[in-house]
Formats: sequence, structure tokens, C-alpha cells
Amino acid sequence: MKLTSTYLLLLLCLNCVITSAQNLLNTSTWTVGSGSVSGFSQNGATSENSREFGTDPFGNSSILWKGGNDASSNADGGWNSSYYNIDHTETYRFTVWLKKTNSTNGHSYVGFNANNSGSLRLNDTFNGNPYFWYGDLPQLNKWY
Repeated sequence: MKLTSTYLLLLLCLNCVITSAQNLLNTSTWTVGSGSVSGFSQNGATSENSREFGTDPFGNSSILWKGGNDASSNADGGWNSSYYNIDHTETYRFTVWLKKTNSTNGHSYVGFNANNSGSLRLNDTFNGNPYFWYGDLPQLNKWY
């Protein structure tokens, strides 16, 4: 009986975690096409941003945002999301999948915009350019 009670409590806790988890970035607005969509503004020119069906990291057919680059050395391909208010008493997980194809030219950037004011690091120092990571992916044609 005690094992059954523990098992049911574990299932209840797991259900609470699963049902309360949500992604602030709602990609359901993504449609096949190019440029910006509701909640996501393009980074760079429209010609450097397209959304098309492809195979996601889990082997499913999904709409993928493809960023390209042009001859100028400025913002190239990708998206910036809308601003979201963050509750400092909550914990958040940030996940983005990246896959680079065709060329290793250029860097990939993953980070956030702290409402144009920067962010505070865990050691209480200010970060005016808050990227979690930027650089080259280790291998072409592989999801990271």
C-alpha cells in the first residue's frame, strides 16, 4: 500500500510539472514563407529569413526558421522574439535548437534582449550584451 501511495504521489507531482510547464515562445504563429511573423521579428533582411517544412531534431516534419546571409557583414538571418516580462521568483529554461548547413561562415548567436538595458549576472555584475552562447557549431548538418 505504501509503495502504491508513493507511486501515485510521484505521478501527481509529475503531472503538475508537465501541465504547468509552458514555452513562452509560441511558434504556432510560424507559417511557411519569409520575413517576420507575429511574435518574431526577422533579424537581417527578408531575403535572409525563410520558414519552410523540414525535419526537426526529433525526426518530425515541422516548420523551421532558416537564416541565411548576404554579402554585407551585418545582422544576418534568424529571429528576435517579442519582449516578455519575467517573474524573478520563477525559474525558466531556455532551449533553442540550431543546425548549420552548407557553410561554416558566420557565427550563431543565442541570447536574450533585456528590454534594451542588459541583464544582471548571478555574481551581481552587469551584462550589457547578454548572449548565452555564440560561435560556430562543431559540425555541419547536425542539430545542437
